Order: sequence, then structure tokens, then C-alpha cells
Amino acid sequence: MSRTRDAEASRLRLSEAVFGTLADRGPTGLTLRAVAERAGCTTGLVLHTFRDKRALLLHARDLMHERTRVRSDALEADAPDAGSALRAVLLGALPVDRERLAEARVWVGFLAAALADPVLAERHAANSRAFAERVTRLIESAYPELHADSAERAAALVAAVEGVSSLAAGDPDGWTEARQVAAVRTVILAVTTGSAPEDDLGQGGDMDAPTPDTIHFHQKHHEAIVSGEKVTTVRWNESVAVGAATFVFDGHPTAEPLVGAVTAVHRYRLDTLTAEQAHQPPGTDMRRFGQQLRENYYPDMPDDAVVEVAELVLGSS
Repeated sequence: MSRTRDAEASRLRLSEAVFGTLADRGPTGLTLRAVAERAGCTTGLVLHTFRDKRALLLHARDLMHERTRVRSDALEADAPDAGSALRAVLLGALPVDRERLAEARVWVGFLAAALADPVLAERHAANSRAFAERVTRLIESAYPELHADSAERAAALVAAVEGVSSLAAGDPDGWTEARQVAAVRTVILAVTTGSAPEDDLGQGGDMDAPTPDTIHFHQKHHEAIVSGEKVTTVRWNESVAVGAATFVFDGHPTAEPLVGAVTAVHRYRLDTLTAEQAHQPPGTDMRRFGQQLRENYYPDMPDDAVVEVAELVLGSS
């Protein structure tokens, strides 16, 4: 029994060493010696388990695929509905922590190696298709009215997640968690609330009809907007326009998009913004208000940014 446990522990160390070496050193650094050093074993043991570099790469890619599959299964199971599951699975795939950053680096490294190896390329494509099929299924479940072009919409979402993950793998400091999430949420909103893809090519819909702006909120604001307590929103670099709007509440388990309108937009510098201008209670610490905007929504917003205070109403203006 002890020998069996030792063999299993050795196998796991070797498996993690293959994965970690590819994540840290890329495909060119994934050598028998590097894996052996990381696993604390001989190169002979590595070669006994993996006959060549292709086998090392395939093992790392399959391990990444299994980890992400298990995570996505859990996120789906914990979500209250298909819409929440879709958002959780997409955002859960982003490399916002050390573990998922390593997975993103393995993904990029494997893809680089696959460009010159048809066997690797086929494995990469098969695993990517599995993720796209999951996203397609969730779109069809959450938004049955989008069933006709669900695969195309899923492709856009997968492209967003994989594109952001690739960029973050190469520049984790520039692609902060807030920036990653904001980018993918923008695409989620466009895919789940926008027109069918062919409409953009003039093959459907009324191209002359104005399209309502989509303004998304944190789910915590739903009740305040419905009750009329919240009648403004402060935005930066979003180009909010006066006119019809659709209010969407990210992550809310039951809230449907609301029809509304932006009745006015006022622009102020953030460092001179007053509580009255922002429609905040008298005595609000506006320096802290700006810090919270930056921490929660706009990590790149400078102190002298020009922000927009948009006035909102439910129903048409």
C-alpha cells in the first residue's frame, strides 16, 4: 500500500512539473531536464513516462482542459439559472489569479507549439470546441430567442475570453482583473442583448431605427432603480448619450433588462466633482467616491478624468 501511495505521489509531482514548466518557461523551455529538476527526479523517469516533447505538451494541455472543465462544471452547478451560469463560466475562465494565469500561459504555449504540429493542433481545436459547445448550450438555455444564431454568438464570447486570456498571459500587470472582467462583460452584453449578426450587414432589421444604448449596472442597484431612488449614474469613458436605453443588471439572478432613457448628461472633472453634481448625499466624501469608482469599475481612470453624470428614467423619455 505504501509503495502504491509513493508511486501515485511521484506521478502527481511529475504531472505538476510538466504543467508548471510549460507555464513558466514556454514550449522551448519544456525539456526533459527542466521537468526532472522541477519534479526532483531523473530524466530517465521523465522519459519513461513521456516518450517525447509532444507527449509532454499533450499532457499539459489535457491537464489544463480537465482543470477548466471541472471548474466550469462547478460554476454551472452553483448558478441559480442558465444566464448566471453563462456569465459565471465565461468570467471564471479569465486568468485573474495565479492558478488561472498559469493555465492561460499553458494555453498560449501549447498553441504556439501547435502551429507546426498537426497532432497538437487537432487536440487544441478539439478542446476549444468543447468550451464553445458549452457556451452555445448555455446561450440556448438562457436565451431561447437567440437559438437560431447561438453558435455564432458563442463564438464571439469564446473569442473574447480567449483573446483577453492571451493578452493577460503576456501582460498580467496591464490586464488587471477589473480590466479583464470589464472587457468580457461588454461582449456578454453585446451578444445577449444586441441584434442578430446579419443585421449589422444590412440583411435584416430597420437600419434607420435608433438602437437604444445598453447601460449595465451592478445587480445591487436593481431595487434602487426600480423604486426610483437611484436616478443618476456616474460613468467614465463610456460615451453615454441622451435617448432611449436598456438597463441591464449584471449577475442578478432574476432581474430582466428594463426599458428606460437617459434624459440628460452632464460632464465634470472628477477631481472637482461635488456631491450635488453627482447627486450624492450632502457631506459625501468625494475623494473616497472617486476612489470607489476606480476600485470597482475604472482602474485606469486618472484623477483629472472627465466623468459623465447621466440622469435616468424608467420608460421612454
